[in-house]
Amino acid sequence: MSIFNTLRRLTFCFVLISGFAATAGHAWATCTGGATFNGGYGVLIQGIAASGYSGRFHVGALTFNGACGITGEMVGGIGGSVSRATVTGSYTTNSDNTITITLTLSGQSVVQTYIVGYSYTNSEAMGVEADGSAVATIDLQAQKWTKGYSASTLFGTFATSCLNAPGYSDLNYVAFYGNGTSQGIDAWNDGGNRGDAPYVQSYTVNSDGTFQATLVTPGFTQYALYGVIDNANNEIQYIYTDGSYGAVLACTGKL
Repeated sequence: MSIFNTLRRLTFCFVLISGFAATAGHAWATCTGGATFNGGYGVLIQGIAASGYSGRFHVGALTFNGACGITGEMVGGIGGSVSRATVTGSYTTNSDNTITITLTLSGQSVVQTYIVGYSYTNSEAMGVEADGSAVATIDLQAQKWTKGYSASTLFGTFATSCLNAPGYSDLNYVAFYGNGTSQGIDAWNDGGNRGDAPYVQSYTVNSDGTFQATLVTPGFTQYALYGVIDNANNEIQYIYTDGSYGAVLACTGKL
């Protein structure tokens, strides 16, 4: 074997190894701080679209893979229109320890971007939309539950507060009985009128910890409710459509 052939082989091996190293280095560099998020999170988004002043509301369950990837499903939309969408996305930690999250929803052309801060004490991230399409906030709470979800998982009396961007608010006490039924009190304020009324609802819980319910208040329109269970079943986040006003309200409830 000539010295020239030996040099050629050594050079080829060096280039090959360098290529693998560069590829591995590039993959690592594209994911910064991936371990910050890992596992299932309930998500609630609420705010006002940049144009038209209609509300933006989404709720659902997202899975962070610990390597800067996001998958999941959310229900919501802009104004009184509500639809279900699959979600893909990514996240990265910035130099100031904030985290940039991008979410792509099926059927929507706008990629939503958020800047959040992460609380390790509460396993929760909160932040604001940063893509200019809306003035909105995002709340991500770790689900902290690995035993599976069913109707029995949603149990207890939650104190919840709700808000609609144009100026409609609710305070609810709602008791879930773990069997697909619940009841509570709806105290409401639409900016000019106030009142309260009892209500009953039926609900189902999905395998990812999301749930949906039908809420009926005597004398009022039937409401559709979509939510997610998180924080070891001690918190719920949900949205519901108010048929009488054509609005969507975003709510957070705690045991």
